[in-house]
Amino acid sequence: MNADPVELSVRERQALSRLLAIANPQQRLTELLRQAPTAPPDDQLCREAYAVPGCLSSLWIRGTLNNGRCHFDSYSDARIVHAAVAWLCGVYSGCEPAALAGHTSTLIADAGLASLLSHSRRNALAKAWAAMQKEAATLVRPHPVFSDT
Repeated sequence: MNADPVELSVRERQALSRLLAIANPQQRLTELLRQAPTAPPDDQLCREAYAVPGCLSSLWIRGTLNNGRCHFDSYSDARIVHAAVAWLCGVYSGCEPAALAGHTSTLIADAGLASLLSHSRRNALAKAWAAMQKEAATLVRPHPVFSDT
């Protein structure tokens, strides 16, 4: 399956357009907090295998493949990180893994949110994006096929 950077760009523009409809950057962040999932995380998500290293808060990201498309789940014990990463997961879930693996995302900065976040939160979001790209790259690689012959 070929990567579709146009689809990825359209997804980003649509997500950014919806968020930029809110004029005040602080209110944008409040909206992300309002939209963030409130249910407790899936027991299978909060495992060492999905932990994003190097963050002050606990953060987990899991990438799976569904019909050739990435799907991301995330959870953080820091509300702002949880909300921003959930937004990124929502934007990029449904994309082809090859398109994500080599993509540079500037959504957080383009939405005017980076300037509202502390250094440690910006760091967590950068690490979250790197983890999503790593998961996508893993999903691109063909899995070995074993034969009984």
